[in-house]
Amino acid sequence: MVETGAAAISVDEPTNLAKAVEAARGKAVVIGNVNTNLFFLSKKEDMEKAVKNCIDIGAPGSGFILASGCEVPGIAPPDKVQWFMDAAREFGKYN
Repeated sequence: MVETGAAAISVDEPTNLAKAVEAARGKAVVIGNVNTNLFFLSKKEDMEKAVKNCIDIGAPGSGFILASGCEVPGIAPPDKVQWFMDAAREFGKYN
């Protein structure tokens, strides 16, 4: 996908984020890939862990945008979307 010349590549949750980031480093931004099932089935701690894991993998060296692995479901409970946003703000700071 990187060879297409795209400036950014959005990857779904089944994609190995570490491999995607490595393949795209310096060539394209990687966007993703928190499992969308967490917007329905998770506890707050599960969402925080998933967000932190994606940031820990994707953020070093930048070139990463945290997002859900696909679109956030329109019927996702607002509190779970807020958990995602809160975790992104907590763990997604560059120093």
